[in-house]
Amino acid sequence: MRVIESIENLLSVPFDLLDLPLAGHPDAQLIVASLLCGVSTIFIFKAASDTAGIRRARSYITAHILEMRIYQNDFWLILRGLGAALAANLLYLRAVAWPLLPIAVLVAIAWAQLEARFVGTPLRPGDAALVTVTCSPGTDLMSVRAAAEYGAVVEPGWVRIPARREVSWRVGVRYRVDSDRPAIFIHVGDASYDLPLAATPEFSVTDGTERSRSAFSGLVHPGLPDLRNDSPIERIAIQYPPARHSLFGWRTQWWVVFAGWSLIGALIPKLLLRIEV
Repeated sequence: MRVIESIENLLSVPFDLLDLPLAGHPDAQLIVASLLCGVSTIFIFKAASDTAGIRRARSYITAHILEMRIYQNDFWLILRGLGAALAANLLYLRAVAWPLLPIAVLVAIAWAQLEARFVGTPLRPGDAALVTVTCSPGTDLMSVRAAAEYGAVVEPGWVRIPARREVSWRVGVRYRVDSDRPAIFIHVGDASYDLPLAATPEFSVTDGTERSRSAFSGLVHPGLPDLRNDSPIERIAIQYPPARHSLFGWRTQWWVVFAGWSLIGALIPKLLLRIEV
């Protein structure tokens, strides 16, 4: 468990560093992270790929396509050329398969980290987030309660869904305490869970929206504090107001911006260094 915690903290460091020069500018943080991810993927591809094999497979594909065009009046030669082109495509896929594995790992890490940070907007006074707690089987939902500290507030009323073992509250921020971060404390019997809230002015991005008791939860959903294995809480999630980020003036979801700038980050070194893909 401590090993996984250490890995989680280590993976968060590069993304946390973006807060130092770009604090208060979430769109800029997202753009820089996306560009770096795109650049990293193309250099990983260059280092791990079989350049000669890629070039050879592409030549085979081109040759067989030309063969089909030259003999376009001969059905059997076209069919033979098509089969050979498909076989050359398999050679190409084999040549690029190995670098795709580390690239997939990199993208998965970036996706989890950026999702935790950019999917929602930190709370401002007047905003509300939805906190949902899923309890262990057999837990008395009537014993689940929430308390607010340091300027946070739990709005009156809550929703309990016994069939799902869920309890939900709307929470917000009324004012800020300079020395402490707004927080919600979830109490289940004698156990409690400290849920820090991302709230302006010092937070330009959220830093976690979900956590479960799974050992790998911190890798998939980083940011929030751990849940112990013996905790009566199985899962806790906080749904912030949805965030919109700028992609050339178009306000959209974070992953669209990530995809666009990652592609640009990959294309620039590919074109400048003529990397075979």
